[in-house]
Amino acid sequence: MRDGQLGNHLFFVMEAVDKHGSVYQILGEILARGWGNLVARMAGPLNFRFIVQPVVAATLAVRAGIRDNRTGQPAFLWSWVTSRGCRRTLLLDGVKDTSKVFIFAIVLDCIYQDLG
Repeated sequence: MRDGQLGNHLFFVMEAVDKHGSVYQILGEILARGWGNLVARMAGPLNFRFIVQPVVAATLAVRAGIRDNRTGQPAFLWSWVTSRGCRRTLLLDGVKDTSKVFIFAIVLDCIYQDLG
């Protein structure tokens, strides 16, 4: 964040708490606004991205799970919770797997920006 942005956000939150009186109401408004913005983008020029990116993420997650199963490794989260000595290795494997999703999302956004 740039200098002063955090202060502006904190001021907004404090002002909203004073105005509405409840953190839950503020969270509700934030979620409603975010959901409204997301739904509004479904009709925009990049609506195909909202279909492709989740499909690719799910496909890569299933591939990683199948790979773990073939190598005899337990599920990622279960390994993370139960194996204290292997957490660093698990973290690196998880970063490697999730980086593929981020790389695909960046490439897809670059293609859409060139088309748009």
